[in-house]
Amino acid sequence: MSTKIFWGDLLRQVRTSRGITQGEVASVLHISRQDYSNLETGRCHPAPEHLAILSNIYDVDLLQYVSDCMPVEFLEEQRAFKYNLATGAIQKERIEKKEERKRLSRIRRSQMSVYQSREKGKAEAKLVKAH
Repeated sequence: MSTKIFWGDLLRQVRTSRGITQGEVASVLHISRQDYSNLETGRCHPAPEHLAILSNIYDVDLLQYVSDCMPVEFLEEQRAFKYNLATGAIQKERIEKKEERKRLSRIRRSQMSVYQSREKGKAEAKLVKAH
């Protein structure tokens, strides 16, 4: 599941609600006004360090904003993953999968060995017939 966050709407809304110009915000971010305009229009995506600065100067919890934009199922999946990670269930599942791969590999090797033995027997039978 993929969720796209359009930062432009949030950036424009927060900036205009505080009566700040694009140029003023751009100067704090050490980028040009045009570059900041590109963030608001969606032509570019903000760098993580810019998001941290903007979150700080606007006093906006961007993690909460992103979470609010995500579908409920996506958040529930994250919570379950985090819980499983904390309880060790993920490591247990990983070990179980590894053991299953080993078991299947042993079965394949065994089947291959039987096949090779049969083929070897057929080849020997052909040699005996030929003599």
